[in-house]
Amino acid sequence: MADFTMRNSGRTALLWAGGLALAGAAGAGLYLGAAHTVDVEAQARFGHLARTSRQHLDGAVRSYADVVRGLGGLFQANGGTVTRLQFHRYVEALGVAEHYPAIESVNYAAYVEEGARDAFVAAVRNDRSLAPDGYPDFAIRPAGHRPSSTVLTSRSRRWARESRRPTSRRPCGERRGRAAALRQRPERSLPCRC
Repeated sequence: MADFTMRNSGRTALLWAGGLALAGAAGAGLYLGAAHTVDVEAQARFGHLARTSRQHLDGAVRSYADVVRGLGGLFQANGGTVTRLQFHRYVEALGVAEHYPAIESVNYAAYVEEGARDAFVAAVRNDRSLAPDGYPDFAIRPAGHRPSSTVLTSRSRRWARESRRPTSRRPCGERRGRAAALRQRPERSLPCRC
């Protein structure tokens, strides 16, 4: 009987070992399969999210670029110069706050050569198209004479309906090292975000 029990326990141990090996292999296979499925689904979800985000950004960039193209068209249609009133009407017609929420301000700068400086300042001071009193305190700053200045002339901010009285404007070319880049542009009036 003892011999039978020894032979039986050897078979039982072998069966248990085989069962454990089979269960481990099945568990490992199921784990790897589930992990692969989760990875594939995560990659698919990420790919879809990335494509959707990219399409959304592409559309937004395209629409914001259309605003800049429209500003360029406004200047071209008016022979390279735009009055403060024309610029204001264009920006109001865009509906910036509603249609372009990322735009904080729309502005342009005028290129002014030294010989035209006094006439330019006088014209801005006497511009009564938006403000009944004009802009009597307008000045190009810093004071002093330069061969040319690129002056931030008109701006429109969507978040504030301030009096639109530019008391003074620092030449755009003197801000953030833009002088060299602005000198390379041949336009007389150019859209500029300073």
